[in-house]
Amino acid sequence: MRLSRAFAWALLCTTATTVTAPYATAPSDCGGHYTDDYGRIINYVGPKTECVWVIEYEPGEIPMVAIQDLSKLTCGKEYVEVLDGPPGSESLARICRGFTTFYRSSSNIITIKYSREPSHPPSFFEIYYFIDVWAPK
Repeated sequence: MRLSRAFAWALLCTTATTVTAPYATAPSDCGGHYTDDYGRIINYVGPKTECVWVIEYEPGEIPMVAIQDLSKLTCGKEYVEVLDGPPGSESLARICRGFTTFYRSSSNIITIKYSREPSHPPSFFEIYYFIDVWAPK
């Protein structure tokens, strides 16, 4: 589910002190399974052309992602995709351009996929993930 920008910015501002925590992927991390309450995924710079990061919380906890400025991605050659659940789930969005956008899973899992053409060098991106503190319990 895509959230309104006003609500999403309010959410990011209220969680900003935790979202900038030291939990971050390294540019050499192409995918992984994350269960931390919050963290940051940054661009992968290695030779692989597809990376999948799965964020999974306890049942009842809803993950959200804030995808920072994707203006450096080259549409047609690379994209970031947000899946509503584990790999293979319905796509919430496939993005190659845009400014900060927020996505919320309908379950306790959200998946981020980065894909690029083999001949294309990777571009910079940042994705913050965190628990939706306003999700009904």
